[in-house]
Amino acid sequence: MSFKRLTTVVLTCAMVFTMAGCSKSIPDVGKKDFMKACDKAGYDDYMISEFDEEDLDDDMTYEAIVRDGNIMLVYCEFEDEEAAHDYYGDIYASFMDLKKDKDASGSYKMFITKTSGYIIFNGEVDDWDDMYLDGDVYFGIYFKEDYIVVAVSESDKSKDIKTINKFLEQLELPTP
Repeated sequence: MSFKRLTTVVLTCAMVFTMAGCSKSIPDVGKKDFMKACDKAGYDDYMISEFDEEDLDDDMTYEAIVRDGNIMLVYCEFEDEEAAHDYYGDIYASFMDLKKDKDASGSYKMFITKTSGYIIFNGEVDDWDDMYLDGDVYFGIYFKEDYIVVAVSESDKSKDIKTINKFLEQLELPTP
């Protein structure tokens, strides 16, 4: 392994462990928790689309999506921790590329470990194709063990931000 590659690996690991040490822990969130938080945020069963493993990618076993104007809430369960980690890892790497290419500007916190992680962001992104986002966004993407929760406002309106925060607070997840 070259010195440059070794240095990159060491610095990346140090950054991840530093961010992980500063991070708030991710609580356990199950389907029922997600649905209860949706209900308290004013979203009823008619606004929630649910999919089971027959309709999803190989590694995903369940997905629930709420789409209401500028708000999108998603809950995904995976067959195991490794599949959820891989899915979140792809999102994490994609966001890192956005930051590196200066296609995302704003405030953010992020970390990833083997069993949990999150990206919380308040700012603007330029054509984030992996998440279908463009423009002003306010979001949290959370991973723990075998699930991922996504809460996105595709605007910077205070009403939308309050909706996202109320939802995340119900699940005890850190807000952007």
